[in-house]
Amino acid sequence: MCGLFSNRYHFDAGGNKLMFVYKYLSGDPQWYPPGPDCIRPFRRESLEAIEERIANEKARRPKGKKRSDDNNEDEENASTRNCNLEAGKSLPFIYGDMPPGMVSIPLEELDPFYGNQKTFIVVNRGSTIFRFNATSAFFILSPFNFLRKFSIKILVHSYPFAIKNEW
Repeated sequence: MCGLFSNRYHFDAGGNKLMFVYKYLSGDPQWYPPGPDCIRPFRRESLEAIEERIANEKARRPKGKKRSDDNNEDEENASTRNCNLEAGKSLPFIYGDMPPGMVSIPLEELDPFYGNQKTFIVVNRGSTIFRFNATSAFFILSPFNFLRKFSIKILVHSYPFAIKNEW
């Protein structure tokens, strides 16, 4: 299903309630409805929450069963990538304009598919989405390292590569 909402946000058989209402009321911040309020900076607490979700998922899974063996789950539990939040695409209009302080900095993942994966996104001034891995690079550069943050800002900043013809 390709649309603004992934499989976790579809109408039930009754056709009158969205599934994210339960997740929203349960207090899980990963499942807030899409909008400008769900854009938050990626912090150490965010990484700890992701690691906690991964640990909970491993604890729920029976021993000897791997992630690739979970193909026979219900369609409701299986989530798919949201094609509107793919890397390289523009941020959908439902999220509104990016606040000036949130441009070119690591942000918490917006796509529920990546909820239990160590990833974060960065959005540039043109609202293009870039997705990065939150594990340590070269086993020494954490996502919060100054050198890594600086290199991400250079990578997503497209203006040095724009050629101006001022004749």
